[in-house]
Amino acid sequence: MATERGILMSAWSVGRMLADAKSQTRRPIKGLRAGPWPEGDEFRYTAVYGGKGEAPGEPYWHFYADDKSYRFTFEKPPLGVPGDLLYCKEALTETAAHFARYAADGKWVEGYETDDHYWKWKRPLLNARFMPKWAARPELWRRITDVRAQRVQEISEADAIAEGVDHGPMRTGWLDYELGPTIMHSVPAEYSFKTLWDSIYAARGLGFEANPWVFAYTFERIERKEASA
Repeated sequence: MATERGILMSAWSVGRMLADAKSQTRRPIKGLRAGPWPEGDEFRYTAVYGGKGEAPGEPYWHFYADDKSYRFTFEKPPLGVPGDLLYCKEALTETAAHFARYAADGKWVEGYETDDHYWKWKRPLLNARFMPKWAARPELWRRITDVRAQRVQEISEADAIAEGVDHGPMRTGWLDYELGPTIMHSVPAEYSFKTLWDSIYAARGLGFEANPWVFAYTFERIERKEASA
């Protein structure tokens, strides 16, 4: 049976998922150094969970570089493996009637017909980290279809688009998040993703130029009834 987990998403990511414009997400691998590893940056590694010829779900990875193969053991992908289900965790706000809305777009949370679902929290804004599963939007359930461990700079143009980057001004090219949408300037999707990544992770020492290792998750939209089946 598939495991269900919540995935923290920003208001921007929620919007892109609602528009069916985001089918990938990358998250830094905790505790894995970003320096030359294991034989230098001249190798480009592809890592597949479970390894070549091994049972899916085993907690190790195989890294392939040219004609060499390396086996390393580190954490299981925290969001899950192919076949596992994700529901989006997002911030909630309290209404005057003590119900809840999604902070990203103000939409009412479904399921508030019973007293059990009245606002239970002391503050009028609930951090996404604490959102309960029953409040997850039915349209924001996803099934993981692929997980890879890679360096963030390995992202392709197609991957960057799947990450949900926005179109640039006049819908030509893609948005430079460093300059913002008011500048009549568009960039390739990979560069757009770089500026988006840096806006989140550069201050943590995990910027695009640092080239950290990441888990790259690909997912597909499912109906909520599939999750409860």
